[in-house]
Amino acid sequence: RDEEGKPKQPPADLGSFTDALGEYMPGALGLIYGFSQTGKSYVMQWMEGRYAAAGHTTLRLSIEDPDRLNAARLVSEATCVDCSKPSSLRRDDWARILRTIGTQRDEWDRRFVVEHPSSVETAAHTIRRMSTDLGVSVAFVDYAQLLRVADRHDSAEQRLSAATAMLKEVAKECGVQLW
Repeated sequence: RDEEGKPKQPPADLGSFTDALGEYMPGALGLIYGFSQTGKSYVMQWMEGRYAAAGHTTLRLSIEDPDRLNAARLVSEATCVDCSKPSSLRRDDWARILRTIGTQRDEWDRRFVVEHPSSVETAAHTIRRMSTDLGVSVAFVDYAQLLRVADRHDSAEQRLSAATAMLKEVAKECGVQLW
């Protein structure tokens, strides 16, 4: 946060993407596209870490991945230990994990990651509730292609368009930047 208590822009140097991340824009919608298994979820996780470090409270609705996988990714990020397969961790890995977690950082309390159903109406409700109750200012919807709109049986493109339009309206209504 700056000296006036306002959240700062997230520190990021991503080449041509820097301008897109360089300014907090409530109500704005940014889309991250890519082929399957190219690291979109990791980019979102990295971005949410930068926003949290800059003083924003973040929410990631994980439509695709379960909580156990998200938790492993977050612990891996914090400890620099691959926690995706806990049974393969060695004693020194566990010691490093426990040591790191014992020195909690302030921004950890500003990041919420939840396994979420694919209903866009439920996602909109969650964003509204968490922006009001917890002060979420940046929200991520991980894998928007899986979102479903009630009473719509259109093509995948039409569903995604309707879902993102609804989420964009919620972001504007709540003053949340949406990725």
